[in-house]
This record gives sequence, structure tokens and C-alpha cells, in this order.
Amino acid sequence: MTAEFLKRCWVEINLDHLKYNLEQIQTCLDYGGYLSYCSGQQPVQVMAVVKADAYGHGDLKIVQELSALGVRLFAVSNILEGVRLRKHGVTGDILVLGYTPEEQVSLAREYDIVLTVFEREYAHALSEAALRGGSPVRVHLKLDTGMNRIGFTSLTELMECFSLPGIQVEGMFTHFAVADADDEESLRFTIAQYEQLRDAKEALEAAGYPIKHLHCQNSAGLLCHGYIDGCDIVRAGIILYGLKPDRNLKLPVELKPLMELKSVVSMVKELPAGATVSYGRTYTCPSPRTIATVSLGYADGYPRLMSGRGEVLIRGRRCPVVGRVCMDQLMADVTGVEGVCAGDVVTLYGRDGDETISIDDAATLAGTINYELVCDIGPRVPRVYLRDGKVVDVVDRIQ
Repeated sequence: MTAEFLKRCWVEINLDHLKYNLEQIQTCLDYGGYLSYCSGQQPVQVMAVVKADAYGHGDLKIVQELSALGVRLFAVSNILEGVRLRKHGVTGDILVLGYTPEEQVSLAREYDIVLTVFEREYAHALSEAALRGGSPVRVHLKLDTGMNRIGFTSLTELMECFSLPGIQVEGMFTHFAVADADDEESLRFTIAQYEQLRDAKEALEAAGYPIKHLHCQNSAGLLCHGYIDGCDIVRAGIILYGLKPDRNLKLPVELKPLMELKSVVSMVKELPAGATVSYGRTYTCPSPRTIATVSLGYADGYPRLMSGRGEVLIRGRRCPVVGRVCMDQLMADVTGVEGVCAGDVVTLYGRDGDETISIDDAATLAGTINYELVCDIGPRVPRVYLRDGKVVDVVDRIQ
């Protein structure tokens, strides 16, 4: 492993924070929330959601670290994400949370990946495709309890899945829609979602169709409600990466963000009053200004919506982004910041000295959510992994 990489822009990912966040997630299973009916807690496993390149953090390294920490369950968005993990030696169960074309059922069988079945016609198509390959495919059933995205709404159709020879039902789950809200209506809705899942499980088991695994909690459900009786899996996504499901959510535990986005100053120039900056000439210098060009743009994942509203940190000072963010570069006003020069590190998300720009703050300015910002960090941006403050690995997909 080499610590060398193109120091144009990069993200630093703190693996100590990943371990810390996983420990905090485990503590959330130790207290009862609104939905804990407390008939006796059973062992609960954390399913790490590592879809979308582990929310932009680099799936292979994150899964490697989580595996070393004892995590054995992983969730992805599609079959190819799961195959990628298997090809790189990942063991444990991998669940595809969304749609898998029946033509790709052979991949699921070859790489031992668990698929999600969410409606009757799809269940039949998947079963037939699996039988043509000679053996069944492992599945979890998705129950729609109010998200109205994908999922069964009929108990009869759920039961029908158990008679299909091409699929082997191992679990059932649903997805909370408003678990991150604490108003009474949202709480009632979340409770109703869980009760639908619980009732469906009881009805299936009464009819002779056992459910091995049951899960409903996303990150918000886990943080806000603790252990939910009857479920043996919790799906931890955004909170693994140290970010809140909603920035206004009051957490029972502290989380530590893994990611900091950094770049460098490529040029510093002095502009007179009246000079304009970047495409469209949307910014006009009101007086003589010192402008630094930063080697990062929207193709790297920094939102163009930050044009004229974002800030960056240079030499521990907040500096406004001026003019439009370009594909590969942006400009910041560094007037009054002593000694700024080419090569200075620029922090887009993270800490520099006493100043911090959080991903939540940046997302608010861009009119979006933290999930989108971290997922948008492009593949040409190297991921630099730190432990104990030292670089332990670099993943650079351009080389």
C-alpha cells in the first residue's frame, strides 16, 4: 500500500470513527424505545447497509473493516454490488434490498446472494428462472406497510411464495417511512407499520410458514426506537458513517462522521473592484479582492448549487465560494486570510483548526440531504483511509 495519490482533491475517511459508530449502534439495542414490547430480547445482528459504494465511502474497504469488527450481514441495492463484494472475498450474507431482473438469478445463486421478493408476478418469474438453473434462490419477502414503494400488501400472496419451488424464503422485512419524526401522528404511523409486519409474521407462522429473519429498522428506526421485539436484524445505513438520518434528530448516542472532503489551492490572484468571476459573471468584486482557485468542482461531487452560497476552510478561516462552481474547479474569496498560496489544503467538509463545515451544513445550503452529498463524491476522488491519524490505505480508481 502506498500513501501516494494525486493531491488535487480527495476524501479522508476515519476508520476509528467507523468502529466507534458501530459500538454506538450496538448500545441502541440495549434500551427500550416506543416500539419495544419487551417479551424477551433475542440476539440481534447489525446488517450494514453498504449500497452506493458504502454511501460514497468505498464499499470494499468499509466492508473489510466491518467484517473484522464482527459484522456478518450486508445490504446492497442491486445484484452487481453484491457480486462485486463476493469477488473481493466478502463472506457473510448479502441481501439485495431492491429489484433484481429474473435474468440475473444465476448470479444470485453463483455468488450466494439473497434477493428481495416484493410482489406476486415477480415471485413467480423469479421462481421459474431459478428452476431453469436447477436450484432455488434465497430470498427475503418485502412487506409494504405504508412506504408505498415496493412490497406485498396481500397476506395471501405472501403465503403463495412459500409454495414456489424456485425460491427459498428466509426472512421478511419492511421499511419505516417516518421513524425519524417524533410527532404523535408519525409515531402512530411507525407503530402501525411495525404491527403490520408483526401480524403478518404471526399469520404466516400460524399457517405453517416460519420466518427465520425479521427486520424493519433503518437507521432512524434504530436510533429513535431502540430494540424492537421480534426482530433479529437491524439495518444500519447512514449512521454507520456518522451522519444523522435527519439533521434535526436528537440522538440517544453520539456519532462521528467518517468523511472529510479536501482539495488544494491551485492559484491565487488579485482582482480589482468590478472584476467578475466564473461562468455567467454572476459575481462582481465589490472592492479589490483576493481570489483563490480550488481544484475541485461538481464532477467531483461538490454541488453546483453551492455557487455563491457555500464556504470552504483555508488556513482555519471560512472563505465564501464566489461565482459559479465549475465542473473541475471553484473560486473562493480569501481576502484578509494571511499568506494563502498554491498548495494550501482546502477543506470543503470537515474541520480545519477551530472551524468546521459539517456535511449537514453543506447539505442545507445546497437544499438537499447529507445522504446525497456523500453519495455524489465521484469515483475520480481518491479515498484516503486513516487509523490513529495515519494513512493506512488509499483507493484511487483512476490509476
